[in-house]
Amino acid sequence: MGRRVATCCSEHKLDTLIDAYIKCGKSKEALILYRSNYRQNISFKRHTFVGLLKACAELRDVEAGGRLHLQISRKGLLRKDSYASSTLIDMYGKCGLPLKAQEVFDTLRNRDVVTWTALISAYAQVELFDQAFSCFEQMDSAGVLPNSFTYTCLLKVCGSNCALKKGLQLHAEVMRMDLVKTSPFIGGALVDMYAKWGVISRAQEVFDVIPVRGVVIWTSLIAGYAQLELGQEALKCFDCMQSEGIKPNSITWASTLKACGSVRAAKIGSDIHAEINKKGVLKDDLVLGNALIDMYVKCGVLDKAQKVFDELPVHDVVSWNALIAGCVQHDYCDVALECLKQMQVEGVSPNAITLSSGLKACGTTGAASMGIEIHDTIARKELVDGDLVISNALIDMYAKCGLLSKAQTVFDELPMHDICSWNSLITGYAQAGETERVFSILCSMIEEGGQPDHVTLINVLYNCGHAGMIDMAFMFLKRVIECYSFTPEMQHLTCMVDLLARSGQTETAVLAIERMPFQPSSVMWHSVLSAYRKWGDMELGSKAFERTCELDQKHAAAVVSMCNLYDTYKRMESLYTKIFHFIFETSTSMRR
Repeated sequence: MGRRVATCCSEHKLDTLIDAYIKCGKSKEALILYRSNYRQNISFKRHTFVGLLKACAELRDVEAGGRLHLQISRKGLLRKDSYASSTLIDMYGKCGLPLKAQEVFDTLRNRDVVTWTALISAYAQVELFDQAFSCFEQMDSAGVLPNSFTYTCLLKVCGSNCALKKGLQLHAEVMRMDLVKTSPFIGGALVDMYAKWGVISRAQEVFDVIPVRGVVIWTSLIAGYAQLELGQEALKCFDCMQSEGIKPNSITWASTLKACGSVRAAKIGSDIHAEINKKGVLKDDLVLGNALIDMYVKCGVLDKAQKVFDELPVHDVVSWNALIAGCVQHDYCDVALECLKQMQVEGVSPNAITLSSGLKACGTTGAASMGIEIHDTIARKELVDGDLVISNALIDMYAKCGLLSKAQTVFDELPMHDICSWNSLITGYAQAGETERVFSILCSMIEEGGQPDHVTLINVLYNCGHAGMIDMAFMFLKRVIECYSFTPEMQHLTCMVDLLARSGQTETAVLAIERMPFQPSSVMWHSVLSAYRKWGDMELGSKAFERTCELDQKHAAAVVSMCNLYDTYKRMESLYTKIFHFIFETSTSMRR
């Protein structure tokens, strides 16, 4: 309809119609109307030009923005209208073109605080933080005083860049000017900055001194707690905000949903989902839709995550990443790989996060051929260079698929290694039973300055256990404790007990269990029980069975081992007594 009206309307009516679309928040329709009449060289009013530039910024439409730039220049607005020029700079900044923003800025004769702030923001948007601060210093040298929006932008830069010294200086400056209490944007930026630094207590202190707290301030605090995975605190803030009569916006909901996911508060998340549906905002807000998918995935409610995904009109890479990661997390790896294929059919290009999840799914399912395809995609996109996370995912995938030579090649091509790189390779060789290679890699890791962690220790102990190298296992454990101030965890001690039991040193294994600084697990006693079956010790085997059942009445493996042990001695009558007693106790406990 807009196009038909545009072709028969006068210039004045067309200007009015576009302006009406913009005021109603229909940026897309306004730009469609503008494009259809561009060749007519219509001269819009100043406020219509500004509105169209804002629409271009919102929709990241740099092509239409460039045309508007040309028209505004011809009309001479850049020289005489500070607001129009700053909006143009802002448009280029939001479209990720700070150099174009700088070009516009350089042509201006009069540069006020609005144009300076727009340029600072343009550099900040693409994380060119040094250039943003350089602009601020030039602005100060030019004698232009910053306003609350300038400070807000710079505080956000400090938060993103962890610029502690500059951030503290800016905080002191806005405190002297008493801007924290009067500007909700500065207060919110301060809260956000401290939260990104991980100093949430300081963020709370800033929040507490703000007299009037609107949705912006509340959202900053909620987002801060959510970012640090302090979900319960974030949800308390959300409750307090609502009790004060402050209505949440889409950003508030997205941050609160993140908190719900971190603490698995599916009920609260579902209630927020219902509220969002009442408002009818989901179809127009992909960020909110993605937050819902992520929340349901982390809460383990995959059917609802899939339902939200299916109801979204469009999907971006974040939507797919949330769904694929959820499938991998809950062991639906085949489904995850199907999603990865479908995503590309729909024309959405996977990023490093998507491909890392895909590699994990390939490793879990042993889908080596698809893993190799993903590796080819990564190579084409040149994602390996400098990305240790995706390189480690490749090593892990190849190791789990038994392609150790390929895992070794990826490892060798890395300019540096972290503990995940070393552990993935060690795990692969340990599971393949290549004992010498495990210790060779371990020595290389230590020579390069790497420190073994609990995963390294588990793999080395596992390797020693299956190779019968009990002395080596104890020597390595002793060295790790002494050299790296390492405190063994339950998994490590369980591994050592299993190693002792396998080698026939059952009495030493029992002694180790009884002298542990914490309660032993049923798995430990089951290792001993399995050993008694192998070595044929009836009396101590019965004791191990009783201890296993005391700790875990559902440990079916213990029953099987005990059956095998009794079968060895043909003492079926006593076996029946013990097994029936076990079943009776278990069923009674479950009824309670």
